[in-house]
Amino acid sequence: MKYNIRHKVWETNSSSTHSMTIDSQHICYDSIIPNNKGEIELVGREFGWEWEKYHDPITKASYCAIHAKNSVRKIKMLKKVIKKHTGTKKVIMDIDGYHIDHQSLDIANEAFESEETLKNFIFNRNSILFTGNDNSNEPDGFKNINIVDNETDEIRIILKEMGYKLDPIT
Repeated sequence: MKYNIRHKVWETNSSSTHSMTIDSQHICYDSIIPNNKGEIELVGREFGWEWEKYHDPITKASYCAIHAKNSVRKIKMLKKVIKKHTGTKKVIMDIDGYHIDHQSLDIANEAFESEETLKNFIFNRNSILFTGNDNSNEPDGFKNINIVDNETDEIRIILKEMGYKLDPIT
């Protein structure tokens, strides 16, 4: 076994800190519009250390596709959910060569718990994908979240307890 001993060196295992919220109570569905051939194309991108929050279904679906690219079961589930929700005939995944930072790769496992959970993560505007890193603090206002449907304040209370500042609903 090889050991590496370092003296007087500051080190960190800093990397990405992605998270997601999956709202199944405050339903406000968006969709992805198929192209003129009736197809939806998920185009890959890098999900690394950037501080972003995504509500849009195409980005959340692309994140799930990159996460699932080595799992036949997850790819089938993802395509089934997208086809069922959008009415598309075909889902094309152009995700080769793209990745999610290794520290956050398992975050999307929760979204694949069931078809309903995956649908709520991708298509519900109140379900959010957060990306960031532990090398820096999030930008001002990053934790501000606007919940679309406020019939109940339960989710707002939970998010406040987690440190998120909620914008007033307009």
